[in-house]
Amino acid sequence: MSGERFDQATLDGWLDEDLARINDESLWKEHKKGKGDGEEVVVFVHKPKDDSFWWFKVVAPMPSATLAQANDLFDVSFAERKKEWNDLYKGGKVVEKVNDKTEVCHFQYDPAMMLMSARDVCYVKTRRDLDNGAFLLSYRSVEHEGAPVTKDFVRMELQGANLIQPRPEGGILYTYIQHLDSKVPTLVANKPLGGVMLKETEARRKALSNPIVGSQ
Repeated sequence: MSGERFDQATLDGWLDEDLARINDESLWKEHKKGKGDGEEVVVFVHKPKDDSFWWFKVVAPMPSATLAQANDLFDVSFAERKKEWNDLYKGGKVVEKVNDKTEVCHFQYDPAMMLMSARDVCYVKTRRDLDNGAFLLSYRSVEHEGAPVTKDFVRMELQGANLIQPRPEGGILYTYIQHLDSKVPTLVANKPLGGVMLKETEARRKALSNPIVGSQ
């Protein structure tokens, strides 16, 4: 699969869609709360009428993190550093570098519970730089010849985005939205995911303090 499939109009459409979804407060209902670095972390949920899988949004102030740290963890060294915050991460790589802001990633995960098969996912990650150093990363599942479906993994489908913004008082505001079809019954996929996302957000917060790997 060449990068020609991911024309800029398509990528811009995904980015526009995700930014609008993040900012549309009418969509989201408060679901769960947590704490991290002395700040309140909130998980919101959106339950589309025509979709059995829920959308989730995490909003987490991270007063000790910098934009440079977030840039490395979530973008520049994303594939290399994923293991720092995801306990189920088995391995993965960038299978295609489309341009300096867009790449196709393939990641594999150990089973999340007993009697469950290992999972994998293949998606495009694309970036838009915003005002004041903020940036948006959008993710869309795709098929790619560099990451064929195999019998060893069940292929998940992901749509989501990370929004990283500087805070006037210091640190960053981390916002993450996710719609994940993990190929399990919705009863298992939906309700527990809020707690999982709180746990992952705290792991990402801790990973941000690790040494920067890539060149800035």
